[in-house]
Amino acid sequence: MKSTFLFITLLSLPALAQTWKPYHELGDFYPSFAIAVSTLNPADTTRDEYTFGDSKGLMGIIITPARANTTVRLDLRSGGDVSLFEPVVLEATLPQVGEEYLITPRITYSPAQLAALRQAVTTTITYSLTINGKAQTSRTEILPVHAINDCPFSVVDSTDTETPIDYVFAAYVNEDHPYVDAILQEALQKKYVDTFTGDVGSESDVYRQVAAVWRVLQERGIRYSNSPVVQPVLNGVVSQYVRLLDESIQTAQVNCVDGSVLLASVLRRIGINPILVVVPGHMFVGFDMSPDGSHQAYLETTLLGADARTADVADSPLYKILLADRTDTPTQVVLKSFVAAMNAGDDLFTQHESQMQNLQPGYAFVNIGDARDAGIVPIQYVGSGIPSR
Repeated sequence: MKSTFLFITLLSLPALAQTWKPYHELGDFYPSFAIAVSTLNPADTTRDEYTFGDSKGLMGIIITPARANTTVRLDLRSGGDVSLFEPVVLEATLPQVGEEYLITPRITYSPAQLAALRQAVTTTITYSLTINGKAQTSRTEILPVHAINDCPFSVVDSTDTETPIDYVFAAYVNEDHPYVDAILQEALQKKYVDTFTGDVGSESDVYRQVAAVWRVLQERGIRYSNSPVVQPVLNGVVSQYVRLLDESIQTAQVNCVDGSVLLASVLRRIGINPILVVVPGHMFVGFDMSPDGSHQAYLETTLLGADARTADVADSPLYKILLADRTDTPTQVVLKSFVAAMNAGDDLFTQHESQMQNLQPGYAFVNIGDARDAGIVPIQYVGSGIPSR
């Protein structure tokens, strides 16, 4: 009698619904984020027992199986005006009932295609799912695709908990950009330095090289432009517009982030490790003074193009070292500008040092050497030629 009652009771219970929904890491698709995470070393990414597929996957599905050892096959396709990737497939067996599983197939993106997305577009993603051998109704959804310049650097959840992803800024530092070589060649041709030796010499040698780069940028007419930095929060993602290196040089204007990325690109090329220093509403650049990275100096790039003729740096030891026996006015003015920018950068770092050491929200220390070691590569240059002087 008890067995019959139990059987009837079980029959009367509602069956566990088998549910699934599309998954996107940041809601929308950010090409710069895809580039930054696609080459991360496996040691820097982790997955648990409830995830299947690519540990760096940005899209897929979340599924709750209705029975143990459910088999699934997921086909993903991108279409519409912009196709982001070739069709991909992932098969998995989900062992537990009622648990949420994340399934993200390995997707190969074209770095050149992503880098060429200079304006926002949309794509369609089609999800075709087979569960225990039975095809489910496929879904096709529109996915907003941001411009390559849109850099996500923080994610805020429904509880206002912030997760920093500021390492994405490192992808905008492009030491391999052909414009960088043009800047260095100009510095050598104008005898601002005899050679670029990176951080292997004295601290004075390091300062001279950075000052030479600064002078070329000044003479190219690159100026600070107080353009908007942080974009409105979208789906919990905080982002900002960042010019690529060629855009900064061609437009001859940079905001604090553009200038920091530009200078960091050149320093990285000559063997001086740069650091992007992020504080609330602002960024400036630092650089290692020696190969072991035990000491850094900091520079305020918003002073690019500023009138430094009245800068009070005549008694600065650094100014005297850099000036040496040169007395011409152009050299004096540009070195005043550089030393003033160094002083401002060092003051800024001192002002925010305790917050950075305590890892407070809104602060970050993006070491480009560490980012490269972790696998983050530069956003590819997809233009052609080098601008004439």
